[in-house]
Amino acid sequence: MLKSKPGAKFAKATKKLSNLKRTVSSSLEFIRKREYEKNRLDSRRTLKYSARRKMSFPHKFTDYVQWSLNLKNISKRHGVNYKELIQKAIKKANKEKRVAVIVEFGPGKGEAINQASRELKGKAKFFGFGDCADKAWIKHKSVKYIQEVEQSFRKYFPENSIDFLFSHMGLAHAQNFDSALRNTLPCLRVGGVLETDVFAETKSRFKESKQKKQLFKLKGMLFELTKTPYYFFNEKSNDVGSVLTFKRIK
Repeated sequence: MLKSKPGAKFAKATKKLSNLKRTVSSSLEFIRKREYEKNRLDSRRTLKYSARRKMSFPHKFTDYVQWSLNLKNISKRHGVNYKELIQKAIKKANKEKRVAVIVEFGPGKGEAINQASRELKGKAKFFGFGDCADKAWIKHKSVKYIQEVEQSFRKYFPENSIDFLFSHMGLAHAQNFDSALRNTLPCLRVGGVLETDVFAETKSRFKESKQKKQLFKLKGMLFELTKTPYYFFNEKSNDVGSVLTFKRIK
């Protein structure tokens, strides 16, 4: 009986190993493609209104939008670095092969959200949402503006869709601050962040606690809330409000 040569055995084993590698590689590629497609469809679901209409462009421009603050101004007022926070959110989404969704609630003239869309790197969609509209919006080609009342927010942004949402005197002017928060917080993705200020005289269960950091549940979702004092005019002012930072944990 002829014995097979060592070289033939080695070639056969090498061929088997090569076939196994190809099988594993194909399986991993299939998993990657499936995950990518899932994230892509999830992002398209978030932006589905754009297929129905280009944007909910102003029904009527309002004359009383008088302030215009860029990211540096808002960062100084809130005591955070918005460029870094938004860039971090975009980087995280892109790492997960998603297009980040960045929203400013109550954009005023749109200077801050427009600046973010022009200066920050990575793939992201930028939105300005509010019931007041300004003619400056027309010039901002990289931002989609939606002029709607706060109760319509979920019409445009479904649950688990926003990576970063910020508001400077936008949510603070809502008729019912707590109701506006309950309407917007579920739209955050896990790991998503909402930053907003709130007036001193506003009654809210979210700012009454004396704890600077706390956990709370909302509709089965878990959020971490951090509260810091906020002087709306200057540090000598008696009008001391709060900056509330919400991060969705799960």
